[in-house]
Amino acid sequence: MKGLTKICAAALVAVAASMAFGVGSAAAVDYTVLCKKNESPCKAENLYKGGETIVAHAQSVQVEITFALGGTIFMDCNESVVEGKTGEEFETPHLSGIIQTFDLNECSIPATGGKCIMTTQNTPWASLLSQGTGGNGGLLAYELGSEAPPLVGVSCDGIFPVKCIAYFNESDEQVPGKPVGYFSVFGDSVEPLIISGQVLKVESPKNEPTKCLGVKSATYSAEYIVQEPKPIWVSHHTKP
Repeated sequence: MKGLTKICAAALVAVAASMAFGVGSAAAVDYTVLCKKNESPCKAENLYKGGETIVAHAQSVQVEITFALGGTIFMDCNESVVEGKTGEEFETPHLSGIIQTFDLNECSIPATGGKCIMTTQNTPWASLLSQGTGGNGGLLAYELGSEAPPLVGVSCDGIFPVKCIAYFNESDEQVPGKPVGYFSVFGDSVEPLIISGQVLKVESPKNEPTKCLGVKSATYSAEYIVQEPKPIWVSHHTKP
């Protein structure tokens, strides 16, 4: 199993997950867990307990912006911090959590010379983390409770000034009635953790309807190093 040290965070974040395996008094349930060792399943003595705080710093962030009429442009960010907290272990078959912080700083569009400000809105976000094949994983991020849905504001100057709002617009049966963001997690406890985001829908702010014309969507990709806890892997643990 290839260890997975990403959380959030999205994700951030991620920043965690829920899915049932088996029903009935005699049925065992396979739970997604965070493990102190690179093992699958994770032994009880190596489990991280619920309420674990996870902090990750990005080494690089890239956002691919796609235009409605075709063509793409890239925005780079030199700094990102994702901080989250896991829910209670064995509360749901996937590991639930919240993404408390998802900061993107020092962003720019090299092709236009534009400097960008990214503003994450309506945090904290809820998250569900699931173990995938080969140690990789998946993260759902979505609105926490009855709060406003997750949004990311983007404002760039330069020869191509834009002001946009990016938001999740997919659906998932695990969180009915709420738009979700899908993120894939690849990495281990030593190498940078790679978080790739689904295509997010982008539109102009309602009070400035012409500021984001022509922009269709954005895709998020970043490399994070988990600062705490260490070591950490995504694994599973079966309970009767």
